[in-house]
Amino acid sequence: MLWIPHQLVGAPSDHTVTLECHTEAHPTSLNYWTREDGLMIQGSKKYKTTSTPEKPSYKTHMTLTIYDLQEEDYGSYKCVAKNPRGETDGTIRLYMSSPPSTSPSPSTTEMPKKDWELMAEMNNSIYGNPSSLTIHNEKNMKSGNKFQSNLSEIGKSEQKSSDLDRKRNYDWTPDSDSAVNMTTTGLLLMIALIVVSIIR
Repeated sequence: MLWIPHQLVGAPSDHTVTLECHTEAHPTSLNYWTREDGLMIQGSKKYKTTSTPEKPSYKTHMTLTIYDLQEEDYGSYKCVAKNPRGETDGTIRLYMSSPPSTSPSPSTTEMPKKDWELMAEMNNSIYGNPSSLTIHNEKNMKSGNKFQSNLSEIGKSEQKSSDLDRKRNYDWTPDSDSAVNMTTTGLLLMIALIVVSIIR
């Protein structure tokens, strides 16, 4: 049995890529890699092949590492497992992808202290109420306490919502007409079933 975790692999030109394949065979199989032409790939400066036995002993993890990818390296690769009982193979398609890109690091500017305090106050408030990360006065800043956690604000908002829920009058009384209709329908069905069973 052969299992390929990634049957379609993309890698940019001039990069290195590793293809992998898992086999299960008893007796132990001869494992190797080929290209479309069927010729076995040998270890070289271009290719590195590994075949690592796993536990239990009938499992093997195969890898093929291809260095310095060029246009002619893209295409199909096969991992092959062969033993006296038969042969199986799996195909991996290697295609050219775009190289990874990096975004430029953001520029930083120093804001005056007063603007920073105003921004923090605006950004850390909801509906005009200070949140738990509001910058406090100069006295707190001198003592090294720039940010003060105010958990009581959170508790107050939770209490407000539950008080509002208690003040609302929800009228969940059942509709008496629909209850009567359901009961009547049920009784009529039972009577009909009894009559049908008597007639038979």
